[in-house]
Amino acid sequence: MQVPDGCGQRISAGFQLFHGIGRPRRRVAAGTSFGRGGNKMGKHILNRILFAIPTLLGVLIVTFLIIRMIPGDPARLYLGENASEVQLEAFREEKGLNKPLIVQMGIMLKDWCRGDFGDSFTQQRPALEIIFDRFPSTIQLALAGIVFAAIFGVLFGIIAAVRRGSWADIAVVSSSTLFMSMPSFLWALILMMVFGVWLGWIPVISLRADTSGLRTLIAPAMSLGLSGAALFARTTRSAMLEVLGEDYVRTARAKGLKERAVVFKHALKAGSMPIVTIIGFYFATYLAGAIVVETIFARPGIGKMLIDAVYQRDYNLVQAGTVFIAGIMVLMNLVTDILCTILDPRVRAESGN
Repeated sequence: MQVPDGCGQRISAGFQLFHGIGRPRRRVAAGTSFGRGGNKMGKHILNRILFAIPTLLGVLIVTFLIIRMIPGDPARLYLGENASEVQLEAFREEKGLNKPLIVQMGIMLKDWCRGDFGDSFTQQRPALEIIFDRFPSTIQLALAGIVFAAIFGVLFGIIAAVRRGSWADIAVVSSSTLFMSMPSFLWALILMMVFGVWLGWIPVISLRADTSGLRTLIAPAMSLGLSGAALFARTTRSAMLEVLGEDYVRTARAKGLKERAVVFKHALKAGSMPIVTIIGFYFATYLAGAIVVETIFARPGIGKMLIDAVYQRDYNLVQAGTVFIAGIMVLMNLVTDILCTILDPRVRAESGN
């Protein structure tokens, strides 16, 4: 899994930040840079919010055009092959599908500005209501995936850093390269074979199965989290190797502290900034990546909802679902930017320029 654009700069900023932990800091006169920095940070946040508006608008327009380029008549798919031409035309008239494309787009944008995201063609319910019903399942899967990736990735990264050059280090570095190169849908198929066929813990394919329990969450969360765990392991290893060579870590060891306290209390705390900076990006990525995983494991989340809506040519539901996911990703990027700006004064200074 590749790191999203802009994530590398924040990871680099995180590495630079923990280099300064434990070192003397220059006093800053009250009312000087902090006041100006706060104003600059506010402008930076405002600019990002304003930039998100045309981004979401672009996503909406592109989705509107692409979904209508897909062959298939929504009226025919909804009413069935036995529907008469009168019934089909009445359905198109009711949904506004017989109007020119530019007119349909204008009506859609007008409705969206009023907060009306349209009703689902197939479910006859507001599209936003359907999304909110499915969102808990998707957020549960994304949270489980990021927790799995962070716990196991950080743990193996610490082991590799502490035992640098050993067989454990070589195994972690080699396996992380392999795991990062494999997409989530391939892991989903492998884990479905292991947990569904061999162990029998989860149903292989069953749209009527209960997917709300913890037992059915293990394999989907691992499918999302394995690639991320590999990146977390490599990032943690690099951060820990940098920190373990610092003077204050050697001083802690010279004072007789146990190695566990040195590693977890001092080194990991100082080297955690690069890890924190990528959590937001991967959480947003997992929300988008859950589309394929939810479809494979038949989980009733937003991802499977979107796939079904595309097959059914449910235009309103596809548009609302796509923009909703895009909005979550923009929000997570904004939150990560704000955290980086607050935690690192140099990022705050650069954002104001």
